[in-house]
Amino acid sequence: MLGRLRMTVRECIDAYIALADRAFTKEHHRVSLKGNVQGRFDHHALESIIIETVQSAGYGPDELLKDETPNTCKVFVCALSERTNTLVTFTSYQAPRVDRELLDQTTILQACRATSATSSFFDPLVMRIGRGGAGYDDSFIDGALGHNNPIRQLWTEAGDVWGGPLDHKIACIVSIGTGKPALGDFTSGALDMGKRLLAVSTESEMTADQFYNDHRYGLVKAHRYHRFTVERGLEKIGLEEAKEKSMIIRATKEYLKGGETFDKIQACSETLATRKSVSTFAYIHLQLETLDHDPEPAVLGSRNLEGSTQSSSMSHRSVAAQGPKDAIHLDLAASIP
Repeated sequence: MLGRLRMTVRECIDAYIALADRAFTKEHHRVSLKGNVQGRFDHHALESIIIETVQSAGYGPDELLKDETPNTCKVFVCALSERTNTLVTFTSYQAPRVDRELLDQTTILQACRATSATSSFFDPLVMRIGRGGAGYDDSFIDGALGHNNPIRQLWTEAGDVWGGPLDHKIACIVSIGTGKPALGDFTSGALDMGKRLLAVSTESEMTADQFYNDHRYGLVKAHRYHRFTVERGLEKIGLEEAKEKSMIIRATKEYLKGGETFDKIQACSETLATRKSVSTFAYIHLQLETLDHDPEPAVLGSRNLEGSTQSSSMSHRSVAAQGPKDAIHLDLAASIP
């Protein structure tokens, strides 16, 4: 939304609320009348609100994710191919490892559906890739375990686009999590889903910790890497629990009021205020946990908090990514050619 549709932060929050309220209301039985396993929720409702969001931003329902506008925010989303169980990135830009067929035909709707097809919630996205006799069918689901925190994939994409090594080129990285996991086990009838949520959250935090340690004496020491995630209150809220949005908002606001968090936000803001470019990587996703979790909305995308666009005279080279969990923002130093 921020990167490809160029929506303001306020517009994105409103769209997330509308999506959560409508996408998780129409429930299916887990097995269809034909005996096939299907998603718990109707993916057509999700598709309808995605199309409405795209159209409200001034684009057609079949608008491609591909964006050839000069100096615009680059976007990629993460999903898994069901056929090969491997990571697939749908991108808005050409890069050395970008799948040209996907680039030329993936719509914004298809990219959103692929990355939000959470197991047991929504049916996979089935897509015809290629044209004519050379075409083939594939199906995609959300990034699942291993890609919920996309920092490593982001690092790879940044290297492909701008060349490595990257450490000296990066002015700032902001990583926004969706709440730390509980230490105890889940109980009740939702045990299996509880275990999955715990694994997802734990994997995201482990990835964040590993990245922190890998860059401890570079980006971290230079105060160019900042990580924010709610400490308490979101541990057992399911992906589909739109009715819990008030709890999500309250827990997030309490986290932001904390002294340590406030100091971290101030330090991050000072870093961003001194940057000489507006180049960004931003990771965005369509799951409910992101609702109102943005500790510093002005750092994401190509618009500021009030929604006004950045000055056209500024160098704007950016990438946005979408997937199942955490949010990441990356600024590139102005010295990049």
